[in-house]
Amino acid sequence: MQFFFETYGCQMNLSDSFEVEQELIKQGWKKTDNVNHADAVLINTCSVRKTAETRIIGRLGFYKNIKKTKKNLTLLVMGCFAQKDGDLLKKSYPFIDLIIGTQNKNKIPELLNAVKKHKPKKAVFNQFEDHFDFMEPSIDHQAFFRAFLPIIKGCNNYCSYCIVPYTRGREVSIQSSFLLDELKKLIDKGVSEVFLLGQNVNSYGKDISDINFSELLLKISKFKEIKRIKFMTSHPKDFSDELIHAIETIPQVVKHVHLPLQTASNRILKLMNRKYTFEDYQLIIEKLRKKIPDISLSTDILSAFPGETEEEYLQTFEALRTLQFDKAFIFLYSPREGTAAYPLKESLNQKEKKLRVHHMVELQNQISFEKLKRFLHTYQEVIPEKISRKNGFELMGNSHFDTKVIFQGDESDFGKMIQVKIKDVKGMSLIGEK
Repeated sequence: MQFFFETYGCQMNLSDSFEVEQELIKQGWKKTDNVNHADAVLINTCSVRKTAETRIIGRLGFYKNIKKTKKNLTLLVMGCFAQKDGDLLKKSYPFIDLIIGTQNKNKIPELLNAVKKHKPKKAVFNQFEDHFDFMEPSIDHQAFFRAFLPIIKGCNNYCSYCIVPYTRGREVSIQSSFLLDELKKLIDKGVSEVFLLGQNVNSYGKDISDINFSELLLKISKFKEIKRIKFMTSHPKDFSDELIHAIETIPQVVKHVHLPLQTASNRILKLMNRKYTFEDYQLIIEKLRKKIPDISLSTDILSAFPGETEEEYLQTFEALRTLQFDKAFIFLYSPREGTAAYPLKESLNQKEKKLRVHHMVELQNQISFEKLKRFLHTYQEVIPEKISRKNGFELMGNSHFDTKVIFQGDESDFGKMIQVKIKDVKGMSLIGEK
């Protein structure tokens, strides 16, 4: 039997999908890239913004029509939308065969096999468990040398705008002994780059009697086969001097940090329940740049939070100009029912909101382009992972600063650490030659 997978949302969702795919393949299923050949379709969903849910609902309409002609097609919906609104989804879209929440994905292979034999009485599995049954980490199907390694599940922060704690549950760290054993297995499969994942990796180990995140980085770096260690996401309130030291001194750790700011207004930060001030955030950035002058920094900005004034918007706009991020992911506030911010009254119309985002994106694009120029005429260590869509003789990969680099090569270079001399900047990419 064959399955077709669609994944929406964050890196954690992508990792979850890879884990499920891996288990299905172990049990004899085959993956197909053609939905018309599939016996089962799995949709891994996102609920972080309303637009993500709207897109998924559109896809459900698409599959409703396919199921009219493919009577034996099994449709499974999993992930955050399934966790948040499982019963409502089943009531509104009764043609969905299985709805699996974030803490129940380990049941998917068994349930898919069961549904092919008979119609189960129960279709919605989205209850929070009192424990996690961790699945075996999976190699990135888009880059054979990389593996996603979730180190902590859930979130305890309860930012007032965020649905994640309600869809992922509370923080549960995975024992370091288990992580290191799994890493050994991944290395045996040829993995040389590991991507550590968590809603807040900085919280790792706080809920169990184990090592902390900085210590985990150090232990992973002892594996000589691991050339590169990435991680995401960090929360400013937990970003310690110890972690800065680890990033600075551990060679395999990429010199890139993604640190969401959200807003430069202390009033709005308090309303968001972010538990830091803009001044706290600035201090972290100063420390990082003092220890690692060329470090690459990216952030998230949440614009038009309820009650955000023109002055507060301009504070954030000016923060982008002052802090000079390499990248910034700028989003419109999206009300999420059940969060603390949901009842707050919004004061801007959609046109005004979009205009604020437009101006910030325009500014950040200029900054990002200028920031890339510091790498001109330098040599960068790049691990190529795919062929450029525009030119079959060019490879694309990322540098140790998590910057996209394009250079001429062939598939034999995939997964290798290549010294590339940077010759030019085009768009948001570095152009080089080996």
